[in-house]
Amino acid sequence: MNPVALNEAKKVLRRDIKKRITTMSDELKLKESISIMNKLIGMEEYKLSRRISVYLSMPSEVQTEGILKYHKYLKKRLETNNIIDFVFRDCFVPRYIGSNMDMVKLDSMEDFFSLPLTSWNIRQPSEDDEREEALLSGGLDLIVVPGLGFTKHGLRLGRGK
Repeated sequence: MNPVALNEAKKVLRRDIKKRITTMSDELKLKESISIMNKLIGMEEYKLSRRISVYLSMPSEVQTEGILKYHKYLKKRLETNNIIDFVFRDCFVPRYIGSNMDMVKLDSMEDFFSLPLTSWNIRQPSEDDEREEALLSGGLDLIVVPGLGFTKHGLRLGRGK
C-alpha cells in the first residue's frame, strides 16, 4: 500500500475507533481497563521488570491509573513485609517540555494525584519539578503505552499527530 493510501486508511480507522469508544459506557471502559491491566501484570516481561514507565492515559483511552495503583501497592506491600524481591519496581511517567520528553520518577499515588493537569487533561510533573530521570539513572525495563488500537502483532495505532 502506498504511503498516501495508508495514511488515509489510518484516518478512517481512527475515526471508526473513536466513534466506537464514545459509544462505550464508562462501566465497560473500566471493565476493559481492568482486563488489560490483569493481562499486563500476568506477563513475564512485567514480572521481571524493575523499572517501568507508564504513559498516563487520556480519559477516552484505556486507563493506566490502575497499573500505577497496583505497582505502588505491590511496592508498599513488599516494603511493609521487609521483603526484597525481583518484583520491586520503580515507576516513571512522561514529562514533556516543548517537543522533548523525559521519563521521570513517580514516588507515590499521592504524588500522582498532586500532579497538575495538562491541556490534554493528563497529569504531568511540571518543568520546575526536580525528579529522577529514567535515562540518566539506569534506564527502563518496560514501557506501557496506551493507544487507540493495536494489531494482533502489537503494532500501535496512535492519534495521528
